[in-house]
Amino acid sequence: MGIVIRQSFWGSVFAYMGVAIGYLNTLYLRPKYLDPEQIGLLNIVVNNALLMAPFVCLGMPATLVRYYPHVEKNEVKRKEFLSNQIYLIFFANIAAALLLFLFIDEIKSIFETKSAMYNEYIFLSLIILASQSFFIQFQSYSRVVLDVLVPTILKDIYLRISYALIICLYAIDLIDFAGCVRGLVALYVSATVLETIHVLVNQKFRMTMFSWISMKKWIGETWNYSIYNLAASAGNSIYTNISFLLITTLIGLESNGIFTTCFYIGIIIELPNRAVLMITAPVVSREFKNKNYTEIENLYQRSSLTLGSIGFLFLIGIVCNIEDLFLVIPNGKVFSQGLYVVMAISFAKVFDMLFGLNGNILAYSEHYRVNVYFLLLSVAVLCILNLTLLPTIGINGAGIAFLVSTILFNLLKHYYIVRHLKISLFTKNHIWLLLIGFGTMLLFYFVSIWESPVLNIMGKSALISVFYGMLIYKFNISRDTNSFVKSILKKYLNIKI
Repeated sequence: MGIVIRQSFWGSVFAYMGVAIGYLNTLYLRPKYLDPEQIGLLNIVVNNALLMAPFVCLGMPATLVRYYPHVEKNEVKRKEFLSNQIYLIFFANIAAALLLFLFIDEIKSIFETKSAMYNEYIFLSLIILASQSFFIQFQSYSRVVLDVLVPTILKDIYLRISYALIICLYAIDLIDFAGCVRGLVALYVSATVLETIHVLVNQKFRMTMFSWISMKKWIGETWNYSIYNLAASAGNSIYTNISFLLITTLIGLESNGIFTTCFYIGIIIELPNRAVLMITAPVVSREFKNKNYTEIENLYQRSSLTLGSIGFLFLIGIVCNIEDLFLVIPNGKVFSQGLYVVMAISFAKVFDMLFGLNGNILAYSEHYRVNVYFLLLSVAVLCILNLTLLPTIGINGAGIAFLVSTILFNLLKHYYIVRHLKISLFTKNHIWLLLIGFGTMLLFYFVSIWESPVLNIMGKSALISVFYGMLIYKFNISRDTNSFVKSILKKYLNIKI
């Protein structure tokens, strides 16, 4: 767990630095200088690319994580394996571009009624699609060598700082809105270039020449798992991004802009989860290879308590400060239409963190196929609820749909893991965590310290952090968290507790 905790910690530190920048973008710069329709357009240009990225990745990133332990000690096989995956992604991008050109009129007709402005920029989504497919693949290579910091910095800090600069350039009239969109595309391309350089220089990755014989061999050995992961990653992408697409087509870009802003307030909670899942994936894969189920169960329980403790802290902060937060945001009255979106997404993400390793455990076990079945069922529920609720209650319906489908997806996976792998998650500390979390939320929800919303947010957040943190430490909810706090205090402040 040592390297997992260290990498996860620093990954989370950089991720939350990115959050601070992202919140500057999401809660100040974009609402102040862009109208909701423009925010919705920028979002859908990116999200449509992210929605399609798994289809052109062909399941290669997860296949790399799964099979890397089998080739890591053989340099020739390792280079062939990685190179063939990149060639396949390249060919898939060519196919995607051809399909877009062939069916461009039909695709544009989908957006014509509610979001016609997007049709002017639809080809820019294709450029982001290509760059992201390679970024995801190289990011997976960084994961298997337990080096997630550079891709985390690029994704969570570099993109957000650069995005803020683009909005500032627009605010002072150095570029027009079309320049904003093109600049956003350039950012994603440059992030991929930088990650590629990192892999080539720091991790000394080298491509081999294309060989159909070698390609055919590796496709034959990994085909079934790759197809499974194509379905899994596509399902995950649909699960994450379909709400934006449905809101854009059914309601319009303005509603998508409001939903986007509120959605990203809620997903701050999941950032530690991302870091832990990235770094634990190869660990879980190796433990399954060694049939070490005891260690997998230990990792499952400890990560749940650690992530759950962090997730509840941010959930409490969001729930107890949400009304003041909308008073601080420029044009907050407009964006407050999505208050229940924030609530629903926040609760969904905490639920995800409590069951954090569900997906990795199923994905790297012999039962990996069932993960896709559960995912597709949850995606179906998400789409049906969106189609039902969006026309009647608007964007808050999308929040409800996301919460319900998230709970369903996690419960299905957990039930299967307990029943078929005999790996349990819950301990008595989970009960204490829930009592402390919901008790703290109830205690501080009605507390108001100052009339100023900014001071009130700062004051309540400080009190919540101290009160909640002391209880989590006192009851030793997470051994890893307590050990980490002790080591930091001893190392930097020479305090022993």
